[in-house]
Amino acid sequence: MSEKVRLPKDVCDALDWAKSFYSVESITYISYRKQWSDDSLMILNKIDSLLVMRALVLGYEPELSVEEKLKNLYMEYEIETEYCNGVQNGIIKTLEMLEIRYDWMEDAK
Repeated sequence: MSEKVRLPKDVCDALDWAKSFYSVESITYISYRKQWSDDSLMILNKIDSLLVMRALVLGYEPELSVEEKLKNLYMEYEIETEYCNGVQNGIIKTLEMLEIRYDWMEDAK
């Protein structure tokens, strides 16, 4: 089975809203024609219609934020080895150097 399509959160929100008022066929047609006129759905005019169709068939989920991606990377190296500790420390030190703070960083120290 294919994976869900990852889309920007605002696109996922627009598709959720569209699905509550339109059929899948209507969403596909309007997206293909780039004819969304409602402010909350106009973002769908900017998305490739084939991607919209894939998302409607396979399902969709929001793309991970940068913070979520960094946290997942950090968590991948939870094994207690010198290498893994070095990778985790590198992530934390880089974020600190860039003056970026996330709540999960406090637990990481």
